[in-house]
Amino acid sequence: MGRERWLLGILTLLLIALIFLPSPSLLEFKRFLGVRGEEVINNPILENVALKSELMRLEEIKRQLPEWSSKYLKASVYSRYPFNLKNEFLINIGANLGLRGSEAVLIGKVLVGQVDKVFENTALVRTVFDERWKEAVRIGGGGVDALLEGGNTPKATLIVKDAEISEGDIVYNASPEFPYSLPIAEVKEIRISKDQIFKEAVLEFGYDLGQVRAVLILKNYVPPPQE
Repeated sequence: MGRERWLLGILTLLLIALIFLPSPSLLEFKRFLGVRGEEVINNPILENVALKSELMRLEEIKRQLPEWSSKYLKASVYSRYPFNLKNEFLINIGANLGLRGSEAVLIGKVLVGQVDKVFENTALVRTVFDERWKEAVRIGGGGVDALLEGGNTPKATLIVKDAEISEGDIVYNASPEFPYSLPIAEVKEIRISKDQIFKEAVLEFGYDLGQVRAVLILKNYVPPPQE
């Protein structure tokens, strides 16, 4: 029993020495940690990775938005994977770059949606694939009036039966909410509505929303006041 107490006392003294005495090995270890920490912070490999990431982002924007002017703001689209929602998406700019809400959102020159909610550094875009989307449009060279109804498969409705429209005709904006004649889609199929009173057109879009990585936000357009 006395021997065990003696050994326990020696171990206790050794432990106190390791904790409180400035052991060269401990000091070297601390210095090593400090040096390694600085190397991690200033690591050129990590800096290179960050630069490459930024270049890839800019190349992605350039590839999807080849035409640009000061009328627009460029924005990257956050991933929706694996959900692939089409009715809305989040972009990486917001009030920090002057967004106020209601701005038209374009893919190239094609209207895809509208800024719905603005946050400090991001914004939520509601797209033409949202079932709440309703917009006055016109179709083809004859300017046939119709109503664009959003949803998973948007369509142009309320087209008078004797209106001359054809597959391939362009559907463009006629609502004062956006600049006049912004293209939206083209006519894919024409059919008679369920009530047999109007024609309607199933639309073809020239993009896959799940593959869109960048969009343009139209600046400084002020719609006329509502009466």
